[in-house]
Amino acid sequence: MRWAGSALAGLAMLVLPWGTQLGGWAATRAALVQEGSQAEATASYKMAENGQSLLADGSDPDLRVAVYGDLASAGHIAVLVPGVESWPEDFDADLVGGTGDSWWRGLPGSARSLLAASGQVEGAANDLAVVAWLGYKTPAALTGAKPDGMEQGAANLVAFARFLALERPNADTTWVCHSYGSLVCAAALVDSDPDALVLIGSPGVAVDDVTGLATSAPVWAGQTEADLIGLTRLLGLYGGSFGPLPASQPFGARTFDCTPDDGHSDYFRPGSLQLEAMAKIVLGYQAD
Repeated sequence: MRWAGSALAGLAMLVLPWGTQLGGWAATRAALVQEGSQAEATASYKMAENGQSLLADGSDPDLRVAVYGDLASAGHIAVLVPGVESWPEDFDADLVGGTGDSWWRGLPGSARSLLAASGQVEGAANDLAVVAWLGYKTPAALTGAKPDGMEQGAANLVAFARFLALERPNADTTWVCHSYGSLVCAAALVDSDPDALVLIGSPGVAVDDVTGLATSAPVWAGQTEADLIGLTRLLGLYGGSFGPLPASQPFGARTFDCTPDDGHSDYFRPGSLQLEAMAKIVLGYQAD
């Protein structure tokens, strides 16, 4: 399955009679978002050139982090944080270019797609670097509600943010967080603050509205009409809801237009409204 994960991940959990257990997981998720992760980082990072790995020796060998663009000189950096069922073997396959018409659905492909779209923003300087950050072991679909992945992911994302702050202190950094990855980002905010946050295809981030997130950065959210991730709200029947959808009006995030017919894995489709909007956001423009 591609880095974006699948809306079926949430749907599969709907039929599971795990009321008490899901309620416990929901409480843990909420605590992580409010208090941050206590896990030790299992990754460290190094500078790298276009298309190369940013992981330093000694990092967890199951992780994958690569950069596209010139990280050493970029004025803007986008960090793509994936959701459930983003596997290292799929990352490795996409790293060498991917194949077929859906090459942009893999995490490295999504990074290349966003980088290409940024070059089409009128008047924008070509100063973006995009990081394909598979910096945690993502859960399988049927266990996507568990907080284990987000706790370790948050610790590793904080470590990466501190690396960027040391190496590129003057660059503006945007976290682009998809699906379950939005929970990872929400937990990492307690110990790190990007310049902007983008939540796409998010099932919720364990807070009632945007003011519950530990950030002063602008928070953007987008969800396509065909994305079924919103059905995870039915997990509330089992005590395991992720909270309001960030792209919904009551949440209070800044929203951007998405191509209606695109699905949960289509946020980086070349030519889509959401890709155009995200390219503007990561470059510091308003997404009109």
